[in-house]
Amino acid sequence: MSRHRFFLTGPVGDDGVLPLSDRDLHHARDVLRLRAGEEIAAVEPGGRVLAARVAEEPAAGMRVEVVGELPGESGLHVWLVCGVCKGERTDLAVRMAVEVGAAGVVPVLTERTVVRLEGDKLRARGDRWRRIAEEAAKQSGRAFVPYVADPVELSFVRDALPGCTRVLVPWEEAGEGARGVRGALESLGTIVPTNPRSAEEARDAGDAGVVAVVVGPEGGLTDGEVALLESEGAVTCTLGPIVLRSETAAVVALALVLHELGGLGGA
Repeated sequence: MSRHRFFLTGPVGDDGVLPLSDRDLHHARDVLRLRAGEEIAAVEPGGRVLAARVAEEPAAGMRVEVVGELPGESGLHVWLVCGVCKGERTDLAVRMAVEVGAAGVVPVLTERTVVRLEGDKLRARGDRWRRIAEEAAKQSGRAFVPYVADPVELSFVRDALPGCTRVLVPWEEAGEGARGVRGALESLGTIVPTNPRSAEEARDAGDAGVVAVVVGPEGGLTDGEVALLESEGAVTCTLGPIVLRSETAAVVALALVLHELGGLGGA
């Protein structure tokens, strides 16, 4: 059953009133025109997903009857670090990353980044991508809205990631004989699970921690940037001989890592 999904600003009240943002209340009332009896999915800040039936048509607020609890997420923590690209290509990368299961996205400014963002433009672009992430999380049935950072310089990316993050760099210059995604994860000390019964078991058995996938913008990362990442413990890998656009490579790499760790029906 397909349900419209809302991310709440707090837990559902004892009176059944949903704590919605003004934007979501407007969407429910004036765009979706929800009616009494329709079922929705309401996601509390902690990730608990509730099935709720609209008790009365939204006016100043929306009151519901909670009818059950819906499945949450696996708990795999894989982040995407993506070079900022021209046009709407980073928009697409953020949207698809959220849809396949990224825990967060950090857009980075690199030596080959064409787009120049400074001051208020950094925050404005971050706000845009956060809105895109929220829309994608609703559409794909996520149990939380993945965090999207304001763009940062690549040299400061560690500060934008959770602690103890293992970093994987798919790099077109990795060369013949380079490790694939599985081999790179194993060399990072991330145990790739064998035949787990669930994504949760894969996470627990592998103690995967947090993994970040770093992909450059148009033209890729420079030798110096890759050397910097490697000096901080990152491992390079290859995605094969086919030339991929930046936003395509970002989502392919992210999906492969999630799959190897038991997500997306993997392992």
